Formats: sequence, structure tokens, C-alpha cells
Amino acid sequence: MIAGMGLLMLVGCAKRPPPPAPAPTANQYRLAIQGTAGLRLDLLLITKPTEGEIERYESEVTVPYTRDFEALKCAVWVDGEFRGQKGQYRMSLTTNGSITSEVDGRVRKGHKTSGVMHDL
Repeated sequence: MIAGMGLLMLVGCAKRPPPPAPAPTANQYRLAIQGTAGLRLDLLLITKPTEGEIERYESEVTVPYTRDFEALKCAVWVDGEFRGQKGQYRMSLTTNGSITSEVDGRVRKGHKTSGVMHDL
């Protein structure tokens, strides 16, 4: 009888598995590039969605430029190539309504320039 009570106590004290983790929530992002109107930049945007694989977006963009998107995390690169152009730009990344990163850059003839921002 005592052995049976010990077994009953062990079964009654078994730990329950922890509840599942809540699903990740996407951030609301806005990428804005201001500066010398007409300045062309090569853009690379890497995003980590709430589900699935990392996404990669590449494009040539013209200042001014704005893009809204959702992701868990992101990284942004811009390059000014040798195109005989010159000008300045300011790139800003807004996360859930607050500016989280800003980068100033200058494109000059004969020089390559790069700007990088991320929310990792």
C-alpha cells in the first residue's frame, strides 16, 4: 500500500510541458532616402520575415525614395557607383514609428561610396 502511494505521489507531481512560445511579431519599417534629387543608388535590402526564409531585394533607386515593409529584422546597403554623378543623400530607417538609424553619404565622380544600416 505504501509503495502504491509513492507511485501516486510521483505521478501527481509530474511537470507539465511549458506553454509554446508566442509567435514572433513583425516590425513595421520605413526606409527613406532623401538628398540630391535624381541621384541613383544601388539598393540591397535583406529582411527576415516572421516565417520562412530570409528575403533579398535588389534594385537601382532614385532619390527621393521611400519603401514600407514588415519584417522581424532587416539590413540595408546602398552603393553609389561610377556613373559620373555627384550628390548627397540621407538614409533613415524607421521601426514601428521611431527612427532607429540614419546614415549620411556623398557620391562623388570617380569614387564608390557605400552606406549601411541594420536592425539586427
